[in-house]
Amino acid sequence: MNTDFFSNWSHELIQSTTLELQTEKIMTSEGYSVCYHNFNSTNTIDQLPTLIFLPGFRTSSLFWVLNNQIERLAKVYPILLIDVPGQPGGSAPRGLNLKKGAVGRWMNQIIEHFSHQHYVLNGTSFGGFLALQSAQTQNPKIDRLCLFNPAGFVTLRLHPQQIMANLKLLARPSQETIRRYTETILGFHPNQIGPRSYKRLEAFIIWSLINKKTQSAYPYIFAQKELDRINVPVDFYLGGQDTVFSSTLLEQRALQKLKTTHAVDRFPNDGHALIFSPEAIQSLASNLKHYYPK
Repeated sequence: MNTDFFSNWSHELIQSTTLELQTEKIMTSEGYSVCYHNFNSTNTIDQLPTLIFLPGFRTSSLFWVLNNQIERLAKVYPILLIDVPGQPGGSAPRGLNLKKGAVGRWMNQIIEHFSHQHYVLNGTSFGGFLALQSAQTQNPKIDRLCLFNPAGFVTLRLHPQQIMANLKLLARPSQETIRRYTETILGFHPNQIGPRSYKRLEAFIIWSLINKKTQSAYPYIFAQKELDRINVPVDFYLGGQDTVFSSTLLEQRALQKLKTTHAVDRFPNDGHALIFSPEAIQSLASNLKHYYPK
């Protein structure tokens, strides 16, 4: 398995940003996790929460900085990007057990590794599912969840064309199958993130599929008793053109089943890969500024 690829890919990506990220390997009872943070920069840890960023399925947390999306946030807040065990990236190859409290233990141990007092968990798709599971432990250091098209509320709704695009990508990763996948399933065009960022995304997907780097169970629909354990405010950021989850149904379920749902922001022209939407990231920044004024 070519581990040198990810080391080089992540190093080059980090060097291309303005975020001054450091890499740290953290040992937990659920396997080791590689994290990326800016804790030695000038942000004020005591006054503001640390923003944790969790990735979607088959991706690395570094996708949150693939197009330098959270640059402005990193100038204000401490940020911590976490690669998930069992997913492509730098963390342990064996995936987390999604049904026996492993996710909560894993997150709590990472949180306790650092001395920060407050955290906001930001997750996209599968990462949103992990954030929701983490909040079920009611760790008092978790202040809020910000979820981008999260899994755990509605089932996949892929149409035959999208299923075919995914199967072709899995069978033969190439520039053409990746383009079809990003356009029909993730819901964005290569031009939206620029050629250099797209080339990095393309190389990562080909590497991860050829090397079979994903060893994780798929997320499931939360039972009501699980959602009832969540005691912090939850904000939802939903893409109106999401072809993976129905944003309309997801919003309904969030409002009906999760008693701590605080706000739902909709972006009618964006799809599943909402982390590449400048409008969605700006909305996140504005909301955080409102919640945590200096």
